[in-house]
Amino acid sequence: MSEAKPDLRIRQLVIVHRHGERSNYLAALDEHLPDTSMAGTVVGGKKGAGWSNRCSQLVEMDGLCGGTVQQFWKKTVLLAKRNRQPLTRLQVQVLDNLNNNNKDACDLMSGEARSQIDSTSSACLPGQLTDSGKAGMLAQGRVFEKEYASFLPSVTPSHMLVHSTQYARTLESVQHLLTGMFGPRITEARVFIRPKLRLFPDWSDGIGCHALRQLLEPFQQLAVSNNTAKMDAIVPVMSALFPNLNHIQNNHPHATILDKGTFAQLNTYFDALVAWDAAGFNLGGKTANDLQTQQQNHMKSYEAMMQLSTVANQLLFHSFRDAGEKNPRVFRLGMGRVLGDICAVMSSRFGSTQVERTVNDSAVAATLQTYVKDLVPDSVAATEPILKDLKLAVFSGHDTTIAPLIASLGAYRGYVAEIWPPFGSHVVFEVVEHVPSTSTSKLDSTQQPSIDNHYVRVRYNSDPLKLPFCQGRGSHFSRDPSLCRMDVFLRAVGRLVPGDYDAECK
Repeated sequence: MSEAKPDLRIRQLVIVHRHGERSNYLAALDEHLPDTSMAGTVVGGKKGAGWSNRCSQLVEMDGLCGGTVQQFWKKTVLLAKRNRQPLTRLQVQVLDNLNNNNKDACDLMSGEARSQIDSTSSACLPGQLTDSGKAGMLAQGRVFEKEYASFLPSVTPSHMLVHSTQYARTLESVQHLLTGMFGPRITEARVFIRPKLRLFPDWSDGIGCHALRQLLEPFQQLAVSNNTAKMDAIVPVMSALFPNLNHIQNNHPHATILDKGTFAQLNTYFDALVAWDAAGFNLGGKTANDLQTQQQNHMKSYEAMMQLSTVANQLLFHSFRDAGEKNPRVFRLGMGRVLGDICAVMSSRFGSTQVERTVNDSAVAATLQTYVKDLVPDSVAATEPILKDLKLAVFSGHDTTIAPLIASLGAYRGYVAEIWPPFGSHVVFEVVEHVPSTSTSKLDSTQQPSIDNHYVRVRYNSDPLKLPFCQGRGSHFSRDPSLCRMDVFLRAVGRLVPGDYDAECK
């Protein structure tokens, strides 16, 4: 935040981010992986090596599949010897007060995460955070360190809350992000992993939220119809790069959203192209031996990838936005629990009495208070004052976290909605207090700050977002329309938070 406004002071940050660059999900597609990078050099150290030597071994984390403090520090010493910055040590715990009190964090990890944790190879496994992805998250942490230089020094582990999905790439991403933000000042942090499908919409077929799928279906069908011509034009380019295009099984994680044959297949290849492009591979594939033809094919494939990005964006995220603007239940069922966690972090600063007065709805206030209690396990809340002065919360998620979150806030428009959320994308909620220069009063340790002089700014990849519900007269700070009044924010967003999610999904 700009230092040009000394009467505005950041009191709390909530960071929601996508993981860094990763390898391709579907290993079968890597048989088409080109032998050279765009620079003409052989990838992976030898011809056809692909993802070799691009993913260093995952550093063990306390409580995660046998990881111990001793193992962590052994790896940290090796990092130091290689002139690499020691990583923040993560202590991983399960967060689900209802169903998983006795489970080890490893029990909730996905199968791909388990294989990555057990691997001792430097070759990337499907969906693994690459070394460049780790470097990118570390660099983003250092950007935050500079942007919030006047605030972050006040943050200690006791002021910090970290949530992650159950994937190795999200855990490693937040580990490198925190390392970049704090360096050697904070050497360890605790991270809670949520059960599956908490930090992104549960819109999968079969086991997902039934009510959400019903609400989305007509908007997804419309998007498919509107993009048929575009998909037909993309197929020949993709067929040249991937000869078995029409035989791919629809087993990509995103493919179950629509289960529309052509799109599901194309989306699988889109994911591969994005991962390859991020790694610097020549997208021309193995269809030509000479470099000039490969580069020409690369440009064709790159253009097809960008077109695929537009189509996939409309089918996935634009349809979610359009359905939610027609019926807010879509936002409530799709991202309401994430919004509830974000509001809970903010509410913890003010206390239940102020929040109930502010939202002017006892049911909403009670729901938010439930979310506050569920931010940490009961056992932790009973012994540690983590929620009494919460300054930083980080939620480590996916592209399907970022875009639906922005859409649910009413800001998925313009350039934000045109580009698929890149690796490492982030949404930052800045909680700002207005402290007039003439004010001489100070809070004692028993007093809570007032909601009335607090504001929220939301930024996507550093750019402030324009929240529709904060644009009216008196709903934002007088000198900065990007600063939404806290009471306005909690009232608007609080109505999207479900009290009984499972019941509402039926």
